[in-house]
Amino acid sequence: MDNVNYNFDCLDALAEGSLKAPLPHLFYKPIFLLMTGIIECTIYDFLKKIHQHKHERIPNIDERDVHQLQNIKLPNKLYNFTNICRKYQLLGSDPVLYERIHEMVEIRNRIHIQNERGIPREEDLWDLPLIQHCGDLFYSVYTIMCLEYPRPGSHHKSPPMKDFPQPWNSLGHNGIFTPFKP
Repeated sequence: MDNVNYNFDCLDALAEGSLKAPLPHLFYKPIFLLMTGIIECTIYDFLKKIHQHKHERIPNIDERDVHQLQNIKLPNKLYNFTNICRKYQLLGSDPVLYERIHEMVEIRNRIHIQNERGIPREEDLWDLPLIQHCGDLFYSVYTIMCLEYPRPGSHHKSPPMKDFPQPWNSLGHNGIFTPFKP
């Protein structure tokens, strides 16, 4: 949780900085990387929670599925995490959500590996609609995690979803950026 909060603070700072920058689009790549990284970390932590399940009941997951998930060796790739979540419908039954995560994985991997999928040059890739699309996916994943699999109050305080920060919505506007304060 601490690492996610730290990276969210970085995301807030990048979004705020982009509003003051002469070339705000240069902030889009690191914003995208942070959002996909936080999604990956969140899904990994959730799968680890299931994997290490002993005493804390995990709401909305059948015990048989919990047992099967505990016997899976967890990969360290967001694409694979997403496939596990799809198989057990951990992020819901809508296939579009899983396809959107896979799409973001392919775009993110364009930075790190060869361009096997024909994604355009990086300088042509990072635009405001892509960042807002990724932000909407980010919000969807967190909405599902917070509403379907809440942690017991003794573990973490969760602010109401209506207060969930969405700094990507401030990008491309001349409005004042207000970071999230739980």
